[in-house]
Amino acid sequence: MMVHGRGIKFAHVMVVAGLIALVGCATTTAPSKSPQVAADLRPSPHAGGDTANEEQAKQFFIRGMTEAHIGNHEAAIDLYARAMRLAPDAAAIYSAAAESHEALGDEATAGYHAVRARELAPENPHFHSQLAQLYMARGESEKAAAIYREMRELFPHNPDVLYELARIYTIEGKYARAIETYQALLGEIGGDRDIQQEMLHLYGRLDDIAGSENLLRSMIADQPHDLQLRRMLSQLYVRQDRHADAAMQLEAALDENPGDVETLLALTELYRGLGRADSADALLERAANVDAATPGELLLQIAPLYARAENDPEALRTAEQLLERTLEMDPENADALVMLGDIRLNRGEAEEAGELLYRALEQNPRDPQLWIQSAGAFLQAGNAERSIEVSDEGLLLFPGFLPLLRLSGYALMDTYQNRAAIDRFEEATRIIREDRSEAETELADMLGALGLLFTRVNDFDAADEAYEEAIDSDPNDPVVLNNYAFSLADRGLKLEYAGDLAERAVELEPDSAAFLDTLGWVYFKRGEFSTARRWLLRATQADGASAAVYEHLGDVYAALGDADEAREAWNRALEMNPDSTSLVRKLGRSQ
Repeated sequence: MMVHGRGIKFAHVMVVAGLIALVGCATTTAPSKSPQVAADLRPSPHAGGDTANEEQAKQFFIRGMTEAHIGNHEAAIDLYARAMRLAPDAAAIYSAAAESHEALGDEATAGYHAVRARELAPENPHFHSQLAQLYMARGESEKAAAIYREMRELFPHNPDVLYELARIYTIEGKYARAIETYQALLGEIGGDRDIQQEMLHLYGRLDDIAGSENLLRSMIADQPHDLQLRRMLSQLYVRQDRHADAAMQLEAALDENPGDVETLLALTELYRGLGRADSADALLERAANVDAATPGELLLQIAPLYARAENDPEALRTAEQLLERTLEMDPENADALVMLGDIRLNRGEAEEAGELLYRALEQNPRDPQLWIQSAGAFLQAGNAERSIEVSDEGLLLFPGFLPLLRLSGYALMDTYQNRAAIDRFEEATRIIREDRSEAETELADMLGALGLLFTRVNDFDAADEAYEEAIDSDPNDPVVLNNYAFSLADRGLKLEYAGDLAERAVELEPDSAAFLDTLGWVYFKRGEFSTARRWLLRATQADGASAAVYEHLGDVYAALGDADEAREAWNRALEMNPDSTSLVRKLGRSQ
């Protein structure tokens, strides 16, 4: 029986093993129960039986098999042809020749030889199966099915025939017939998990919920301790809105394995859907109080909770408790530090996340992703100095590593270490240009940062060159478009071009207060004060409107001769930025 091996296989190892002993024996009439074909390298009962020819044919056949084994099918076919001339009624030779012709893509000749082998030794199931499989390879499933149905009559005790028939019915989309065939097969061989899984898949194709349920119940009756089966039946009930039945299956599964967190979480979700919040909370408390002997065992309990944490606040809380307990037992457990750091970062506790991730780095410094996460967390927390320390330390281990170069550059930019930041971004752009696998947007980001930095150090020619190259790399980067427009407007240069850039930035992000402010400022510089006021008023209504927006609005009102509105806007800006000397001067002059 070869059902577990997925069907009848060609068995030429057995061919060779049985050749020497079986050549010249009389043909048996009883059906073979295996795919062995060794007995069929012999003359048919109608042949005369030339022993010398048979011996020579055997030698050619063995040499052909050897050539085929190493993939030299052309040589094998030549040797098989010689063997056929000496033993024209030996089925095994035709069968082997069929395989070599098939390997060379000659399906027609392969089919001819397979038909001949089957005609010469109809009592051997292997030759029937070989021809059927050739038909399947050619997409002629009906012919293959006909052979297997005939085999069912010839070899009623060969379960592989039923398996192959079921596979064909599945390929043809005859799912109900495939299920019937699999059921007949199970009746002969008993329960087989792989076949039952295929039947479940077919029931799903037919949307036969009752069939799926009955089969799962039967499988559970045979394997009552199988948690996966109970979870599958529970999921089936959930799809039918039978949540109480689904919960009963999970409760039974949890009774079998009280420490299975995945089952516990699924049951928790069901309890909440059933309005049993207290039961759900009690289950999560149970998960949080799992007695585990080692941190490793705790981490196994945490994994499914952590996977659900993003969309399940209670699972998040429980995972966090277990991670804290793990770190109490093993303060430097890198996996626990990373997971807890990720939780803290998603909660907005970026500083603490950075420290947790850095502690994990001490255990695993060769993980470049951890360096990125830790340095990025510190930068997100506003601790640029710490971000610089971590990213630069990581660059000692991974010199030229672009993500760390970027992080270091942005952190240096935040601390106004402009020249050092320029060095970082210039190194990054050099690496990107040398390795064009990086996206053009990456190059635009780096060049845009350089444009801003060169503007800060009053190297305007270098700034304009960087901005222009950034726009060539990515014409739709709104930050680059906005920053270049503002730089030109602030210097009073190319104001028409600056307006085009600012308008493109606003088109890309119409709700950005900073981009609206830049467009308004360009119009102000062009002397179009009413249009400038309209854009700046929109900027004050957008989220994130800064002190600069209100200061620019005050400047516009002053240019329009509206001193009261100007003072109101400047006062609002001063409230947001009380250290601004320019605002103090403007307000003083307006009195």
